[in-house]
Amino acid sequence: MAAIKGWYGLETALRSAARTTGTRIRKINPAYTSQTCPVCKRADAASRKSQAEFVCTACSHAEHADAVGAKNTLAAGHGGYRTWSPPGVDRGREASTGASVFRRAAASVDG
Repeated sequence: MAAIKGWYGLETALRSAARTTGTRIRKINPAYTSQTCPVCKRADAASRKSQAEFVCTACSHAEHADAVGAKNTLAAGHGGYRTWSPPGVDRGREASTGASVFRRAAASVDG
């Protein structure tokens, strides 16, 4: 297997795997995901107290900034932004492997 170089290489590899499994690929814009409160949905750069600390300026929700970014990215993925499916795959179908990945990701973020 050839080495994956950069984000384009990763995307190409994921799309190739999706063709064989019928899995959906969703590209999420990561802008402001670690500055947006997952509780009240307010985006404010001042909520990022440091590289690791997030304290919402609106509702005072406090959490690790990486966990905040991960939760917002996961929520955006479930919202269906820019969904790509292999040709011939039903757009409404979710692959069972994809759903279990989301459950594992949510459990690791919440836990």
